[in-house]
Amino acid sequence: MKKIFKFNRISLSLSLGLLGLSPLAQAHVEVSDPSADGINYHLSYMFHHDGTLTAQSGVPLPNNHGTPGTVKSGAWSNQTVKDPNHPGYNTQSAGWGHASKWAFVDFGDINGANASSPSYKITVTLEDADASPGTFVPGFTIWEGADHDDGHSHWYPNGTETPPIAAGTWWAEDLTANIGHASGNAAGDVATFTTVVNASALADSWTIAFGGNDTVSAPHNDNFKLSVSVQAVPIPGAVWLFGSAIGIGLLVSRRRRQQWMPFAA
Repeated sequence: MKKIFKFNRISLSLSLGLLGLSPLAQAHVEVSDPSADGINYHLSYMFHHDGTLTAQSGVPLPNNHGTPGTVKSGAWSNQTVKDPNHPGYNTQSAGWGHASKWAFVDFGDINGANASSPSYKITVTLEDADASPGTFVPGFTIWEGADHDDGHSHWYPNGTETPPIAAGTWWAEDLTANIGHASGNAAGDVATFTTVVNASALADSWTIAFGGNDTVSAPHNDNFKLSVSVQAVPIPGAVWLFGSAIGIGLLVSRRRRQQWMPFAA
């Protein structure tokens, strides 16, 4: 009689321990800055495998990882900004980080945890954290990379306007590709950005600048909820079916050869 063994997470962890291997690290989000210089990051999303991580104003994060603060109502796109050093700010929306929050997203070793996944679906969502609809109009921009050196400045292009500062002169020089941006137009809107990234092309980290997109009301503090989701995209079912058909064909062919093979004298 064959014995059937069932392993749960505890037995798996014990088995890994006996083999000298560590269980999968726990993905988490925390109120922290991975560096003392460069961008003043408010949140760090640490991924070691796929899943969803969420941070919300005023709600303590698990394992004493801090409590996120608030953002300003016009921190992502503020048409009321007046800066005499940069003509044009009086007439166009400006992506100011003067009161924005910044999030550092570390994708860690998720490729190692899902070696068979050819790509990942990554979704970023920003919305009002209040139980009833408040005044928060969400907006965020995503860049590839992180900025951990040089001094911190407040200005950044939010993705919707032509930067009034000459190209190449803005401060976050370590941020490379502009991944994308999303924003709402009214209170209660949810800003969502989704992309599918090939596993081999997934950057080690992303930087997210987020805040309020309210250009009408007077500046005020708003509560936010920022979620980042990483989902491994499985190999399409047709591929598995094709592979299974090949395997079955080879097995049938082998059995036929064995059935008609004459015995040696």
